[in-house]
Amino acid sequence: MLDATVPGPNGEPPVVEIRYAGISVPLLTLRPELYVVLLVRERGWFDDMVDRSRRNCARHGFNLNWEFEDGRENVHGRRLDSIRIELDDRLELIDRRQITPLNTVPHAAAALWLGTQVARDLVQSADLQP
Repeated sequence: MLDATVPGPNGEPPVVEIRYAGISVPLLTLRPELYVVLLVRERGWFDDMVDRSRRNCARHGFNLNWEFEDGRENVHGRRLDSIRIELDDRLELIDRRQITPLNTVPHAAAALWLGTQVARDLVQSADLQP
């Protein structure tokens, strides 16, 4: 992963950029939450990292949360409500009807908004480079 964060030899943006996006303190838990953006510019890079970690170390491989599983509506015998957010090339929501105040806690809304702003800045700055 560290190699992926290094810019290319001709000044190309790195394959992966990690940026701080913000912080919030949910009033229900009073536990600060840090938001970071992991912007991956190469299709398939993330899947490759997950697969390689599992092959290299079966016991401590990189495991995704249940939200990434295709059968996430039935995890460990329980139905868990979750939605998968998909973005277009401009980092806009593809289906805005999925995100409503009924299914989004306030700090998640803050994380989405802050993360989107940082990601747009990263993409725009890469587009402006010669």
